Amino acid sequence: MELKVALENIKTIQLGHFPFAEIEVIRQNWEEAEPVLLQYVKDQLEVDWDKLGDDDFVADTREFFAMYLLAEHNCTESFQYLIQYLEFEDEAVVDFLLSDSVTEGFSGLLATIATKDDVARVKKVIENTNLNEYARSCAVTTLSLMYMRGFLTYEEIDSYLFEQLERNEDDEEFLSMLLHDCVEMYLKSCFSKIEPYFKENKVNSEIMNLRGYQREIANNTIESALENLKNSPYHKIVTPEVTDELSHWASFDKPDYRKELNRKIGRNEPCPCGSGVKFKKCCGP
Repeated sequence: MELKVALENIKTIQLGHFPFAEIEVIRQNWEEAEPVLLQYVKDQLEVDWDKLGDDDFVADTREFFAMYLLAEHNCTESFQYLIQYLEFEDEAVVDFLLSDSVTEGFSGLLATIATKDDVARVKKVIENTNLNEYARSCAVTTLSLMYMRGFLTYEEIDSYLFEQLERNEDDEEFLSMLLHDCVEMYLKSCFSKIEPYFKENKVNSEIMNLRGYQREIANNTIESALENLKNSPYHKIVTPEVTDELSHWASFDKPDYRKELNRKIGRNEPCPCGSGVKFKKCCGP
């Protein structure tokens, strides 16, 4: 297979098919493929998102495979483009670009291609209250993984997130997700604020409850929390194996699901294949 064909074949997600062969061709021709994949992720930043809700809106999915391939090759240049996926103030755009990966996967991807110099850019996303709370939370998790990689000290991230707790006390959703990350990293100075938040009913119990919090801090240490971060199944540093694991997504192994449906699927509905992606960006025509 020629590289040109492989690159063309990853433009859309094909129901029931994971492009192992195409991805391998791209890997074997990386020097030539890299600038093309970079262009793929940059192209998404130029889409006319004002037309997102239109029935004739079309945007391909090349960036899905491109961003993982760029990450597994540690293309730090791609960070400056992919971080912008979180910086769109329109929640619908972020949802279209990232869907469920905003909470599972994208933070690990960003942390893979980040450098120490990118800490400030990630903090800007966390601090931008105009952004979707899930995008901001993804940035918090990215920062935690950058801490894991040694880009911040424990004292630095402990102090910074303590400050963010104080600044976001009245935002229940984001505060709850922020607390979850503080507990996962075992940030001791933050613990002094967490129990009062529970007493004041400022925490979404579906994200974290008091009993779960108490169990976590009783059973962990700074060292064990760091080890848990390294082994998290949801926020992995991207390697070729992580890219290949995407083949387990439901959109790649349920080719006959449409036969079971008796209704027309809306293009903006979640795809019934179970991928978590919008139908129009996954298995839709």
